[in-house]
Amino acid sequence: MTDAALIMVALAVGVVAVANVVVWARSMPKAALRSAGGSPAGVTDHPRFLPQTREDVTQLISLNERLRALVATPGPASIRAVNSMELTLTSLEATHERLASRLRSAAPPVASLLRGSSRRDAWEHWKRWTWVRHELRTAERLLLDAERNLRTAELQVAHPEASTNALEAMLRVRYQGIIVTVADRAAIVEIDAPPNLVALTQSVTKGTGDNRRVVSVTKPLKQVNKEYGLAIMRVVRDVVASCFAAVPGLSAVTVSTFATRVHSLRGHDYRACLMSVVADRETWDLIVHERVDAESVLKNFEHRYRFDRNDELQDVTPLGRTESNPSDALDLDPAAFELHVTTLLQRMGLTAVTTGRSGDGGVDIEARDDHPVTGGRILVQCKRYSGSVGSPAVRDLLGAVTRARAMKGILISTGTFTREAVRFAEDSPITLIDGVQLRDLLLRYDLIDAAALA
Repeated sequence: MTDAALIMVALAVGVVAVANVVVWARSMPKAALRSAGGSPAGVTDHPRFLPQTREDVTQLISLNERLRALVATPGPASIRAVNSMELTLTSLEATHERLASRLRSAAPPVASLLRGSSRRDAWEHWKRWTWVRHELRTAERLLLDAERNLRTAELQVAHPEASTNALEAMLRVRYQGIIVTVADRAAIVEIDAPPNLVALTQSVTKGTGDNRRVVSVTKPLKQVNKEYGLAIMRVVRDVVASCFAAVPGLSAVTVSTFATRVHSLRGHDYRACLMSVVADRETWDLIVHERVDAESVLKNFEHRYRFDRNDELQDVTPLGRTESNPSDALDLDPAAFELHVTTLLQRMGLTAVTTGRSGDGGVDIEARDDHPVTGGRILVQCKRYSGSVGSPAVRDLLGAVTRARAMKGILISTGTFTREAVRFAEDSPITLIDGVQLRDLLLRYDLIDAAALA
């Protein structure tokens, strides 16, 4: 027999041996169960199992039964049911972590098979521990299945936090300036408009007969503007489609595109809305999208966009935002008020996004001043108070600014500030903006009409 043949035979024998070991290892938990009379609770009826270990294994058996029931339960149909499922799963995960830690530390090493007066007794003990390890792995798999079911259920009911996170993660891959808010099965999405990459020239044929030639000519401004407008419409249509696909529980999606423009009278940069559309799922599903262009699709829904005489997109008020005066700010929900302030900061030339979090010193908006000398990170807190804001709020914001190593903090209120709050802020990097100052800023940056304040 040649060397090559011997090598092939050795490999074949090795493969068969490994396969037998795998089969044997997989059969060990069942063999242990048979040794215990087929009862999971009887696995620990062995003199080498300590009382605490027996109690932990009993809890592990109960944990797996609860996890199997949780995985088999149909997806909840309401946000309240989803929250209840999440609390249950969190409790089960904590139980599993506690049991796994204790059982793994109590598990005997393989060397224990060689110790003791009875090798058969030691082998039986170790074999039964293979069943315990198998149940721990089963619990881990069931926890992953339950977690996966929970994430799916959250999107099925459009859970605000889970849906917001899913949409942000999806859209941030393709777009800039993402702001997402989900509430009552409706999503409000704001993105930066794509850069104008429309070709400024086009090829045309001139002459006749032998004198025909292809030349490059400059496109009319009106044509360039129109093509850019159509490109933004395609972006809006794609964002709506992506949101409906990512979160099945959404009943409506509002998409607004923004671009940085220069104020014609004051010369400062501000974030202008170029196009805004509110699409409902019922109408969206009726459209045969392969046969309809983006502009026609958007005309099925409430929309805002307008072109001037040169077909350039003009500023519009975004849909989905509550259009109100500062005097009505107390009637706004927290998300709408924060978006109102975010728009103000953006028009003032800052980069600003809502945090979508509570706590952390009350930071509602994170902003950045890109000035190379005086710029830096800014944390903003919004207070919809009719009364006075006290010094504890200023102290909390200062703590958040210190922890985040931000340049400064801004505390904005629809009401006023107490003397203690003003005195505390004077010696700190905290700027206070009360209701009167807020109204003046909104008026200055064209976010309210002067006539509306009369």
